[in-house]
Amino acid sequence: MALGVTGASGFLGLNSISAICESTDSQVVIFHRDSTNIHIIKKRLNNNQIVFANLDVVNLDQVFSKNKIDSILHMATNYGRYPEKRTGDNNRNQVLGLVDVVSSNLILPLSLLEVGKNFGIKKFINIDSYFNKGSQIYTALFNYSNSKRALNSWLEFHSKDLSVVNLQVEHMYGPGDSSKKFVPQVLNAAKKSDLNFKLSPGQQILDFVYVSDVTSAIIAGLLNFSTIGFHNLEVGTGIGTKLADFVKIAYESTGNQGYPKFGTIPYRQQEIMNSTADLRTWPNNLWQPTIKLTDGIALTLMKDENL
Repeated sequence: MALGVTGASGFLGLNSISAICESTDSQVVIFHRDSTNIHIIKKRLNNNQIVFANLDVVNLDQVFSKNKIDSILHMATNYGRYPEKRTGDNNRNQVLGLVDVVSSNLILPLSLLEVGKNFGIKKFINIDSYFNKGSQIYTALFNYSNSKRALNSWLEFHSKDLSVVNLQVEHMYGPGDSSKKFVPQVLNAAKKSDLNFKLSPGQQILDFVYVSDVTSAIIAGLLNFSTIGFHNLEVGTGIGTKLADFVKIAYESTGNQGYPKFGTIPYRQQEIMNSTADLRTWPNNLWQPTIKLTDGIALTLMKDENL
C-alpha cells in the first residue's frame, strides 16, 4: 500500500519524506503542481519508493486507483504571509492571496479526503499548528488560522469513518528552514553579532521543537492510531522557553557577549503569550521528543548552509 503526501518540497516535507523512507518500506506518492519545485525533492530524496503525481496533469481518481493509497499525510501549508505574484492591482492580489491560502489549506486536503474515502483510505494525518489551540483565532495570520480550523471541523466530522491524526506542532525549527521565519532570522543576526535586531519585549513562552522530533512524531502517527476516530496530538518538547531566553541562548551560542535590546517593537495583536505541548495527549508514551533546545540550536548553526 502507499502513502499520499502533500507539501513534500517544504521544510518539514523534505525532512519527513526522508525519515519515512528510511523507517518504512511504504511507497510514497507525492502530490504536486507544475509550480512545485520537484527538483529539490529529487536532489534530496533519490529513492525508488517515491512516485510523483502532478495534479495539473492527472486527476486524483487516476492517482488513487493506480497507486493503492491507503493513508494521506497533509503537510502543504500556505500562511498567507507572502501572496503569490499576480498581475493587476494590489487589491486583486490580496484577494488572490486569500484564494491561495484556502486552496492549499482547505480545498486540497478536502479533495484528498473525499476521493480517498471513495478508494477506502484508512488514515488521514494532518499537520496543524499551536496557533490553533484553544478557541481564539490568531488574527496576525487570520486567513491561515481560519482555514486550518475549518479543515479540522471537516476532519473531525469524517473521523467517524477513518482514523484522523491531527498533529498540533509547536514552534518548529532546524537547518534549512525559510530565512523569513523567526528562528533563522535570530540565528543569522546572532552570527553577525547584530545588536540592533528588532525584538518585542520577549515574554512570550513558546515550545521550540527541533524538526527531527516532528518527523519522528509523524512516523509515530503513521505507525499507530489505527482505530477510527479523531486523535488530536500535541508535538513539542513539553518545555516552555521565554522568547527572550531563546534569543540570549542563540547569541551566547555564537560567542556574543551581549544581545539586542528587547521591546524595540510591540507585541502583535492577540500575540500568543504561552504555548507548550501537552505530551499527555500521546497515549502510552507512543512518542517522546529527544532534542534539547541548546543541542537543537547548535545543530542548526552547524548544518544550515544559509546561516
